[in-house]
Amino acid sequence: MRAYRVFPENKFHAVLHKGDLREKGVVCDGRTLRSVWPSSGFSLTKDRGYTKGNFLSIVPLHGVFACDARTYDLLNNEVGQGVEWLSIGVGRQTYWVVNVLGTVSEALDQMNSEFVVFSSGRRQIEKPEFKADCLFGRMLFRISEASEELYATDRFVDLVRTHKLTGLAFWDDHLAQFI
Repeated sequence: MRAYRVFPENKFHAVLHKGDLREKGVVCDGRTLRSVWPSSGFSLTKDRGYTKGNFLSIVPLHGVFACDARTYDLLNNEVGQGVEWLSIGVGRQTYWVVNVLGTVSEALDQMNSEFVVFSSGRRQIEKPEFKADCLFGRMLFRISEASEELYATDRFVDLVRTHKLTGLAFWDDHLAQFI
């Protein structure tokens, strides 16, 4: 089993035009956003030369992405509990924000993971290693050591690839296999 960092490809963005999301208390770190989430006021922008995919980034948030209605119907049944679905209107379409709730404590293997330590003493995960037994049955997850980062297991990546969904990138160059 492998783990991947999940990134919207940032070719299409849903941008809120009613103020800054972070000023409204919206931080994607595993907590519920339902009470502070704006359901309207978004517009769609795209980077030059790209076509729209099934997934969008939410500017300026990190660790969250949105999907179209077809993808929502597919993922809602597969991903299971632990995901909060938040609707947003983008133009005339409804998209669904995938907010992964909670963090998996003790999933990061501290002994075998590699960290960068800054002069301030802050540590950043460079090469994480995960304990497979802590992630059993999960497709998407966050870890307490980096709660704004979003990770996926190979089950989620396979689901996206099998159904030819576009707009997400999975980065595993720095991620080791589960121990």
